[in-house]
Amino acid sequence: MEAAMMILIEKLKEYQRASGHYPVSTEALSFTNSPQEIQMLPNVRRIQYQLTEQGYALRYDSVYTEQKGDLSGVSTKAQDSEEVIAAGMIDYQGVQLSQALRVYGRFAGVELEISPDAQNLMTEIYFTNEKMTRSALLHRYEEVLHDQGGVVLKHLDGKRVAVTIDQAAKVLPTK
Repeated sequence: MEAAMMILIEKLKEYQRASGHYPVSTEALSFTNSPQEIQMLPNVRRIQYQLTEQGYALRYDSVYTEQKGDLSGVSTKAQDSEEVIAAGMIDYQGVQLSQALRVYGRFAGVELEISPDAQNLMTEIYFTNEKMTRSALLHRYEEVLHDQGGVVLKHLDGKRVAVTIDQAAKVLPTK
């Protein structure tokens, strides 16, 4: 699904460069007949698009991505720590831990190094954020991953985070 999201973002950027604004709907975007786009088109169509005052917002599987102006890439850079994230941008109602970790990695702008036993955890995450800064949301996200997922996130450097099982946690389900 990440590839479909990236194709949609590229199409939106192309549209914005050509017309000076983002489209009202994704129906205005043109897709080629390349095998890659043909294969991804059903997934692209499942992504919800909303035009906003400052750009656009995309939503898929309870995860929002917001794009303002003509910024390049998805808004996931850790240096935007004081950016205010709207309430409900993350709305997990039983999302698998593995998916929540992938989204955390993209949102934090880090590469996750997940231990094999942490990869085998089959727990569900329930979390809906309130309005807060990006840094506060990342801190709360880590607490939720620990409390509900039974994992510990250890920042190795600015680009990598190790994910291991908290041996004291009461999370038992595994693959």
